[in-house]
Amino acid sequence: GSIWIESSNRSQPFAWDAITAGNADAVRVSIGGVALAGESRSFTSTAFEPAFEGDYSGAEWTISAEVSPGAVALVLTAPNQRFDRGDLSHVLVTNGGVEYDNIPAVTFADPPAGGRRATGVAAGPGQITYVETHGGNVGSGYTSPPSVRIFRTCCGTHDGGVELEVTLNGGSIGPIRVLNPGSGFLGTGWSCQFEPRLGGANCSVGKSEQVRSIELTYRGRGYKVAPAVTITLTGPNGRNAAAQAYLRGPTGNTQVENLFWGRQALYGKELLIEIAAEE
Repeated sequence: GSIWIESSNRSQPFAWDAITAGNADAVRVSIGGVALAGESRSFTSTAFEPAFEGDYSGAEWTISAEVSPGAVALVLTAPNQRFDRGDLSHVLVTNGGVEYDNIPAVTFADPPAGGRRATGVAAGPGQITYVETHGGNVGSGYTSPPSVRIFRTCCGTHDGGVELEVTLNGGSIGPIRVLNPGSGFLGTGWSCQFEPRLGGANCSVGKSEQVRSIELTYRGRGYKVAPAVTITLTGPNGRNAAAQAYLRGPTGNTQVENLFWGRQALYGKELLIEIAAEE
């Protein structure tokens, strides 16, 4: 038998405490039924269609899995590709940190002489993570979903581009989905209100205090190795955020990136990770 420890597409890097030094060799990884790693072996397959930011036309993709205690890394390579510009492909947030009241600044180490430094901006702090009914007050008498006003007592309403989908359960408010987390919901004191507010309907709102992503505004030029990424406070609070930059490749036959779901998709394929059951 086996114990499934994960079976879904993820929006975060892979790491599970269930994988230990004693059982790492028993971990099996597959995507769409194609084995990638297991029983101390490595497997590769080109039967996938990754979506990647950058000019990889004609690339012959290979995907493999590297299993180690506490982690499974999915790695894409393009052995037939060569790049000589020394620019960045993307930045992966390895630790979102906590308690960021403002969006931190992002800087990259300088490339060798003659190159140009990459630039980027962080996203995540100040985005709406959830809106939900509060205290069991789901309201009554609704014939169509209400809108949601998000505001601070000190400063009034701020929509920040947030998009919500409010569903009804009979005449009461049901689950609320965040379709677009918006931005600019910084600091404390955020509240929400249903409009119209029928039958005592009440809600609460949550926002992210983590760095969720870093977007490159300029990929840089002339890097020989991926530059260090520095995340610097622009407000009074926040700590521990960290990120890793990846080159688009100064030479051929290089690792392109550790697979990151959401930035990198294998369309129509399901990731399955299992670990052998203990006898």
